Amino acid sequence: KVNLKDYEKIINGERLSGKEKENSMFKLLHNFWSQIKLEELKAAQIFDMLKKVYVVKIDVENASVRDLYYTLNKNNNGLNQFLLIKDYLRDLGIESEWDKLNRILTRKQDINLFFKDFFVTKFKFKTFEPTRLYEIFVNYFETMLQYMSEDMIISKMIKSAVLYNNILNLNMQSDALKSAMVKIKMHDGEDTYAYILNVYEDYVDNNLSETTFLEILSTIDEYLRNRRKTPNNVAFNELINYLNAFITCK
Repeated sequence: KVNLKDYEKIINGERLSGKEKENSMFKLLHNFWSQIKLEELKAAQIFDMLKKVYVVKIDVENASVRDLYYTLNKNNNGLNQFLLIKDYLRDLGIESEWDKLNRILTRKQDINLFFKDFFVTKFKFKTFEPTRLYEIFVNYFETMLQYMSEDMIISKMIKSAVLYNNILNLNMQSDALKSAMVKIKMHDGEDTYAYILNVYEDYVDNNLSETTFLEILSTIDEYLRNRRKTPNNVAFNELINYLNAFITCK
């Protein structure tokens, strides 16, 4: 940890006292320049080295250890987003709900797909970045905590995970719904699952009849079949606008 005043003096090239030279950032910088002098590096080589250096300024006063770790390592594609989320839920006293979600969606790839499609509908993302999953998860939770308890938030998320698992494994409530989802799966409709999940939630909450749900699934399948014949003829987002209007009229 570097004192902010010392940090600014180092960055601005100001003279430091003997005590100020004891901080870790100055020692790192001093060792860096000593190495340059020792190896008699050329300007181009120094420039290449400097391009690889990242300086991160973090306000640690109110930050948790977990958030500090994420901030320092978020550019690492190997960062385990799931462990960060589990630790966040542990702080809220609902860690067991994470284990429950893992029992519903048993494969890591299915959990990733669920979060992608779940958050795409909640935040209306055009693209989803898996390397920002922890950040997106916390942002969603902190936003929803303004309106409901953490138990209710995670309960709704678990409910959505159950429905998403039904979509992936064709465990629908009726044979008609199952048959409709089989057709969508056969016609490569994975990119429509986020919207289907959203509509499925309305159906389960009795805000949508099964007849209307089936009509929506049938329209999506027709779109998919036409897309296979004429790729990219109509964007799915355009169809969503039509379907939403259709639902509103029901």
